[in-house]
Amino acid sequence: PFESSQEMGQAILGELPPGFNILTTKHYIFCFNTRRQYAQWTASLFERLNDSFINYWKRAGCDIETPKQPLVVIIFSVRKEFEKYSTGDLTATSHQVVGYYNLLTNRVTTFDLTGSEALRPFTQSKNFNTGNLLAHPAAANLVATLIHEGTHQMAFNCGLHQRLAPIPLWVCEGIATYFETPDLATPR
Repeated sequence: PFESSQEMGQAILGELPPGFNILTTKHYIFCFNTRRQYAQWTASLFERLNDSFINYWKRAGCDIETPKQPLVVIIFSVRKEFEKYSTGDLTATSHQVVGYYNLLTNRVTTFDLTGSEALRPFTQSKNFNTGNLLAHPAAANLVATLIHEGTHQMAFNCGLHQRLAPIPLWVCEGIATYFETPDLATPR
């Protein structure tokens, strides 16, 4: 029951450590303490997922709708901050997780993937540009994870799944896996 995305974002900022900023897009609120360029890149990725997801299911004849309120994504600047924040949400294998969707908070939480060990040689080059992150082979699995978690968030907010209902794991994970590797050769 927030009057605006900005008001909702400010409320979320009150729950986060100091130093976070807000980026709002058509369908999302991104709370981040990393570089704005990275937050914008992530926003573009999630907005593209949103459009593709809605279009796919509508073409398939499913009665789904655009989420009524903005979806929230939290982006930490470094993995250690992400792990500290996520302690209650994740199991002991959190060192392998680059992001997750939480059914209770209805948020995707992640960290700036450009700081990942796998991408460090690429991100430290003089020619580094966040927009080229998808082109680097080491980024494919990391980006796929973000799309996977964003797909969970979409499915639980557009009427495809019902939050906190017993959804069969194969359905929930199958749909997220199906969307995690987008076909970049087509505008659909």
